[in-house]
Amino acid sequence: MAALTGVTGTVVTIRSRPVILLRGRFDPVASTASITDAAEICTRDLAAAFPDHSSPNVRVR
Repeated sequence: MAALTGVTGTVVTIRSRPVILLRGRFDPVASTASITDAAEICTRDLAAAFPDHSSPNVRVR
């Protein structure tokens, strides 16, 4: 995902449930379209990683 750089992740517990936090920085020359595409790809990839819906609240902010 060219629009994102320096992506890191961690797992924290919120309300007794594990939450995966991914953080990254937008490439300063990235277009709005490439940022939107990257967010959609990330959302799809996370949903595919949990096909049994063990993590139904996949959100990209």
